[in-house]
Amino acid sequence: ACRACLDACPTGALVEPYLLDARKCISYLTIELRRDVPEALRAPVGEWLFGCDMCQEACPWNRRLPGQSAGHWHNEAFRPLVGTTSVELAELFLLDDEAFRSRFRKTPLWRAKRGGLLRNAAIVLAQNPDQYVPSISLGRTFEGNLRMATDKRKQLGEQWKAENDKLMSINAKIAK
Repeated sequence: ACRACLDACPTGALVEPYLLDARKCISYLTIELRRDVPEALRAPVGEWLFGCDMCQEACPWNRRLPGQSAGHWHNEAFRPLVGTTSVELAELFLLDDEAFRSRFRKTPLWRAKRGGLLRNAAIVLAQNPDQYVPSISLGRTFEGNLRMATDKRKQLGEQWKAENDKLMSINAKIAK
Protein backbone atom coordinates (compact mmCIF):
# COMPACT_ATOMS: atom_id res chain seq x y z
CA ALA A 1 0.00 0.00 0.00
CA CYS A 2 1.23 3.48 -0.85
CA ARG A 3 2.21 5.72 2.06
CA ALA A 4 3.70 8.62 0.08
CA CYS A 5 1.23 11.22 1.39
CA LEU A 6 1.41 9.94 4.98
CA ASP A 7 5.20 10.08 4.97
CA ALA A 8 5.28 13.52 3.31
CA CYS A 9 2.96 15.25 5.79
CA PRO A 10 5.15 17.49 8.02
CA THR A 11 2.65 17.54 10.91
CA GLY A 12 1.48 13.93 10.84
CA ALA A 13 -2.06 15.05 10.03
CA LEU A 14 -2.52 12.01 7.82
CA VAL A 15 -2.59 9.45 10.62
CA GLU A 16 -3.39 6.41 8.47
CA PRO A 17 -4.72 5.77 4.96
CA TYR A 18 -8.00 7.66 4.45
CA LEU A 19 -7.84 9.30 7.87
CA LEU A 20 -6.94 12.98 8.31
CA ASP A 21 -6.68 14.77 11.65
CA ALA A 22 -7.63 18.21 10.33
CA ARG A 23 -6.50 19.84 13.60
CA LYS A 24 -2.92 19.09 12.50
CA CYS A 25 -3.28 19.85 8.77
CA ILE A 26 -1.22 22.86 7.67
CA SER A 27 -3.95 23.88 5.21
CA TYR A 28 -6.46 23.96 8.07
CA LEU A 29 -4.04 25.70 10.42
CA THR A 30 -3.09 28.46 7.95
CA ILE A 31 -6.43 29.00 6.20
CA GLU A 32 -9.39 27.96 8.33
CA LEU A 33 -8.20 28.21 11.95
CA ARG A 34 -9.41 31.47 13.52
CA ARG A 35 -7.26 31.33 16.66
CA ASP A 36 -3.58 30.75 17.42
CA VAL A 37 -1.76 27.84 15.84
CA PRO A 38 -0.86 25.41 18.65
CA GLU A 39 2.74 25.91 19.69
CA ALA A 40 3.72 22.29 18.97
CA LEU A 41 2.63 22.71 15.33
CA ARG A 42 4.34 26.04 14.58
CA ALA A 43 7.73 24.57 13.68
CA PRO A 44 6.23 21.99 11.29
CA VAL A 45 4.31 24.81 9.57
CA GLY A 46 7.75 25.89 8.35
CA GLU A 47 7.51 28.44 5.56
CA TRP A 48 3.92 27.70 4.58
CA LEU A 49 2.15 31.08 4.71
CA PHE A 50 -1.10 29.75 3.26
CA GLY A 51 -2.04 26.12 2.82
CA CYS A 52 0.15 23.14 2.06
CA ASP A 53 0.37 20.76 -0.86
CA MET A 54 2.90 18.24 0.44
CA CYS A 55 0.46 15.32 0.31
CA GLN A 56 -0.67 16.29 -3.19
CA GLU A 57 2.89 16.66 -4.44
CA ALA A 58 3.87 13.29 -2.96
CA CYS A 59 0.94 11.42 -4.51
CA PRO A 60 2.07 9.32 -7.50
CA TRP A 61 -1.43 9.54 -8.99
CA ASN A 62 -1.15 13.33 -9.25
CA ARG A 63 2.01 13.01 -11.35
CA ARG A 64 -0.07 11.42 -14.09
CA LEU A 65 -2.33 14.44 -14.58
CA PRO A 66 -1.86 16.54 -17.71
CA GLY A 67 -0.97 20.21 -17.52
CA GLN A 68 1.21 20.00 -14.45
CA SER A 69 4.29 21.70 -15.89
CA ALA A 70 5.15 25.17 -14.63
CA GLY A 71 3.35 27.91 -16.50
CA HIS A 72 0.97 25.51 -18.24
CA TRP A 73 -2.65 25.90 -17.19
CA HIS A 74 -5.21 23.40 -18.43
CA ASN A 75 -8.03 25.60 -17.17
CA GLU A 76 -7.60 29.37 -17.42
CA ALA A 77 -9.87 29.83 -14.36
CA PHE A 78 -7.02 28.49 -12.23
CA ARG A 79 -4.31 30.77 -13.62
CA PRO A 80 -2.97 33.07 -10.87
CA LEU A 81 -3.96 36.73 -11.12
CA VAL A 82 -1.19 39.05 -12.24
CA GLY A 83 0.70 40.47 -9.26
CA THR A 84 -0.54 37.87 -6.77
CA THR A 85 2.06 35.14 -7.04
CA SER A 86 4.49 36.41 -4.43
CA VAL A 87 4.13 38.06 -1.05
CA GLU A 88 6.84 39.87 0.92
CA LEU A 89 6.06 38.78 4.48
CA ALA A 90 7.24 41.96 6.18
CA GLU A 91 5.07 44.07 3.88
CA LEU A 92 1.94 42.27 5.09
CA PHE A 93 2.32 44.15 8.38
CA LEU A 94 2.18 47.46 6.49
CA LEU A 95 -1.19 46.79 4.89
CA ASP A 96 -4.16 48.38 6.59
CA ASP A 97 -7.62 46.82 6.15
CA GLU A 98 -8.33 48.70 2.93
CA ALA A 99 -4.96 47.87 1.35
CA PHE A 100 -5.34 44.22 2.36
CA ARG A 101 -8.80 44.10 0.84
CA SER A 102 -7.59 45.72 -2.36
CA ARG A 103 -4.67 43.34 -2.77
CA PHE A 104 -6.26 40.04 -1.73
CA ARG A 105 -10.05 40.36 -2.17
CA LYS A 106 -10.23 38.23 -5.33
CA THR A 107 -7.57 35.73 -4.30
CA PRO A 108 -7.61 32.59 -2.16
CA LEU A 109 -5.58 34.47 0.50
CA TRP A 110 -8.74 36.42 1.33
CA ARG A 111 -10.15 33.29 3.04
CA ALA A 112 -7.54 33.41 5.81
CA LYS A 113 -8.47 37.02 6.53
CA ARG A 114 -5.95 39.70 7.42
CA GLY A 115 -5.47 38.48 11.00
CA GLY A 116 -4.85 34.93 9.83
CA LEU A 117 -2.22 35.98 7.30
CA LEU A 118 -0.49 38.20 9.86
CA ARG A 119 -0.49 35.29 12.30
CA ASN A 120 0.99 33.00 9.63
CA ALA A 121 3.57 35.59 8.59
CA ALA A 122 4.60 36.02 12.24
CA ILE A 123 5.10 32.25 12.57
CA VAL A 124 7.21 32.07 9.40
CA LEU A 125 9.27 35.15 10.28
CA ALA A 126 9.82 34.00 13.86
CA GLN A 127 11.19 30.65 12.70
CA ASN A 128 13.54 32.17 10.13
CA PRO A 129 14.56 35.64 11.34
CA ASP A 130 18.04 35.63 9.80
CA GLN A 131 16.69 34.61 6.42
CA TYR A 132 14.20 37.47 6.27
CA VAL A 133 16.05 40.32 7.98
CA PRO A 134 18.12 41.25 4.88
CA SER A 135 14.96 41.63 2.77
CA ILE A 136 13.21 43.86 5.30
CA SER A 137 14.02 47.54 4.90
CA LEU A 138 10.82 49.14 6.10
CA GLY A 139 12.19 50.93 9.16
CA ARG A 140 9.91 52.92 11.44
CA THR A 141 6.69 52.21 9.55
CA PHE A 142 7.27 48.50 9.95
CA GLU A 143 7.98 48.99 13.65
CA GLY A 144 4.65 50.75 14.26
CA ASN A 145 2.60 48.24 12.32
CA LEU A 146 4.45 45.35 13.89
CA ARG A 147 3.66 46.78 17.33
CA MET A 148 -0.06 47.04 16.42
CA ALA A 149 -0.08 43.45 15.15
CA THR A 150 1.79 42.31 18.24
CA ASP A 151 -0.69 44.06 20.54
CA LYS A 152 -3.60 42.32 18.83
CA ARG A 153 -1.86 38.98 19.19
CA LYS A 154 -1.19 39.58 22.91
CA GLN A 155 -4.93 39.94 23.43
CA LEU A 156 -5.30 36.33 22.28
CA GLY A 157 -3.08 35.03 25.07
CA GLU A 158 0.41 34.62 26.38
CA GLN A 159 1.12 31.69 24.06
CA TRP A 160 2.29 34.25 21.49
CA LYS A 161 5.01 35.55 23.82
CA ALA A 162 7.82 33.55 22.23
CA GLU A 163 6.87 34.63 18.68
CA ASN A 164 6.45 38.24 19.75
CA ASP A 165 9.92 38.22 21.33
CA LYS A 166 11.40 36.88 18.11
CA LEU A 167 9.56 39.49 16.04
CA MET A 168 10.74 42.29 18.31
CA SER A 169 14.28 40.95 17.86
CA ILE A 170 13.79 41.20 14.10
CA ASN A 171 12.39 44.70 14.54
CA ALA A 172 15.42 45.73 16.63
CA LYS A 173 17.74 44.51 13.88
CA ILE A 174 15.75 46.49 11.32
CA ALA A 175 15.72 49.67 13.40
CA LYS A 176 19.55 49.72 13.57
